[in-house]
Amino acid sequence: MAETAGKKRWWTRGNLLIAVNALAFLAALCQVATVLAMGSDAGAFGISRKDWRELHQGVGVFLLCAIGLHVLLNGRWILGVVRSFRANHPS
Repeated sequence: MAETAGKKRWWTRGNLLIAVNALAFLAALCQVATVLAMGSDAGAFGISRKDWRELHQGVGVFLLCAIGLHVLLNGRWILGVVRSFRANHPS
């Protein structure tokens, strides 16, 4: 683990990636749940369809941000795979 002046940091790249992936997964589950909740005519749990839609949109924005951060954190790996593919499959 990385150290700064003798102290261990918890926010290493690996830990940050795990946190981002976990939050993105939870956001994806929330997206599915809100779609299912919006399917009922009266709304689920006494919450109106309008409120479910607003929650769905808000979680969607968060999910897109989490996916962007995930791609940013995995940029070196993605570039390595693309370069390897292009080297093995010349056009």
